[in-house]
Amino acid sequence: MRARRRRAAILVVIATALLAVLLVLRPLPAARSFALWLLLLAAIVLAELVQAARAADAPNARRAARFEAALRPQRRAQRRPAELERMERELVLGAGS
Repeated sequence: MRARRRRAAILVVIATALLAVLLVLRPLPAARSFALWLLLLAAIVLAELVQAARAADAPNARRAARFEAALRPQRRAQRRPAELERMERELVLGAGS
């Protein structure tokens, strides 16, 4: 948890440093630089929220996978009924004599 927060903080610092560089060098208008900075911050927050949701749901994921596996139709060996096989043998023998 702390490592995730630390990584997010580092990414925010990098995004802010990028904003400072963009504002000083002026390759883009200031409004566009701020919009880019806000977009980067939103992406960082969204990535952290998704990762936190996955971490919170990890114990349930295994249980859900077992449940879904139980719902899948089982492959059964396609075997013909014994009565049908017996009748078929009798017809083959009867046709041959």
